[in-house]
Amino acid sequence: MNGVKTNNKTITLFFTLVISIGMFFVSNILFYYGVGSYSTIFFNIFVLFTFIIIFVIWNKIFSESIVEPINLLIYVQFIFLGSNPLLKILGIESNDYFVGYNLTNNDYNLTNVLISLGVIFFLLGAIIGKIKKNNIAEVAKKVFFKNIYLQWSGFLILIVGVCSLIIDFDIRWLISTYQNFGSMTIWRLLWTICLPSSGFLLMSVKSKKIIMIGFLVLLFLSGVYILMGNRGYSISILLVLLWLYDKSIKKITKMKFLVISLIIVILVSIFFQMKTMTLIEKLNVLQYTKIMKESPIVSLLKESSVTYRTLIYTIKYIPNFKPYQLGASYFWALTTILPNIFGTPIHPAHYYYEGPSEWLRWNFSPAQAELGQGFGFSMIGEAFFNFGIVGVAVVMFLLGYFISRLSKLSKYNESGFYNVTLAVILSNIFWGIRNQLSSIVRDIVLQIIIIFIITIFVKLVFRSSPKKTKKEGSRLLIGNIQIHRYRLKK
Repeated sequence: MNGVKTNNKTITLFFTLVISIGMFFVSNILFYYGVGSYSTIFFNIFVLFTFIIIFVIWNKIFSESIVEPINLLIYVQFIFLGSNPLLKILGIESNDYFVGYNLTNNDYNLTNVLISLGVIFFLLGAIIGKIKKNNIAEVAKKVFFKNIYLQWSGFLILIVGVCSLIIDFDIRWLISTYQNFGSMTIWRLLWTICLPSSGFLLMSVKSKKIIMIGFLVLLFLSGVYILMGNRGYSISILLVLLWLYDKSIKKITKMKFLVISLIIVILVSIFFQMKTMTLIEKLNVLQYTKIMKESPIVSLLKESSVTYRTLIYTIKYIPNFKPYQLGASYFWALTTILPNIFGTPIHPAHYYYEGPSEWLRWNFSPAQAELGQGFGFSMIGEAFFNFGIVGVAVVMFLLGYFISRLSKLSKYNESGFYNVTLAVILSNIFWGIRNQLSSIVRDIVLQIIIIFIITIFVKLVFRSSPKKTKKEGSRLLIGNIQIHRYRLKK
């Protein structure tokens, strides 16, 4: 039976590799010669067909859970990149254009080709990461940190996070909209980093009671974010919560996942249409039915089509009006890991360099840019912004491979450290699908650094604590035996 499964995986890998290479060459040809004014209906259907095929292949042959990391990334990519083609097929207006900057059928068709290329290479990377052989016994032995260390690290980081949230809390939040919560402070940075980190740590240990504490922490944090107006990160936390729940507490069935997904969609739609309201107004449940102007699913797809807009304008104007950046945006994104100690009004990454999101808003919607409003970007868009079609294929392949590989390692390792690391990365990557790298890289690095430092500290404390002597251990053992005999006599 295992031999048959192995053969199926090998055959699937071969065909995926052939299709990926073929799609890469076809994409280059189409981008060079153009598609012309052909109808967009075929290419819209092609995008949806691509998502369906990769979902079926992954779940039929490789997946072990409906909410494992690769599946969750497929869902998120479909929401942000497949929403516009779906709306077009249904004949529903979307938010895929800037007023005054017309788009042609060729623009739409090339964008759909690039999306399909990206998700195919994502699948290829995920498959290779999944079937790559490794010594499972060796992986299982590599216990970086014992679960007791992760547990106490989680509690310490939770205390820091809660205290930072209390200090940062301002009563004016209750009468403020999302845009008016103020700038990032050291206390806000601490609780936005520490609270999710503590939840991930506590949900990665073996004690059911501790896992439930981590579950409640993450659920609370997701609620805080959605009330504040940051729907994207709220949903990212929820998706990671579902994966950890499925892994640590109880398997989530397909039907349960469908019900949970519908609830999430409704919540996102409600709070999207309440984004201009204050926190107190959002807490007024009676207003929810008044603001629902359209179907929650349609509302979600329309909002998500903004990500498609960032991609289509990038493809249309790069490199014709702005040359490929050859990795410049990635370099400056990595510099955001460092605090602004350089004396510039804002971080040098934004002061000296015009990133993809800034380029987009200042060129196509300067009025909104002056108000400080942005449109995000997209992972595929930034890859094209830097290296063109090659960049999209490489970045999406690496994403699929890295997440699949880390997910596999977390399955066999007894320590929860792999789980924690993957949870930190996923919670930011979900949000990063519709953003540029500079929006997420700092949080990923800071969370991992804080977790690592605190866990090392806990480990040192445990090791430095005095150990019981053999005599004390013997007395304890004899006492336990006597108690056991007494219970048997009773």
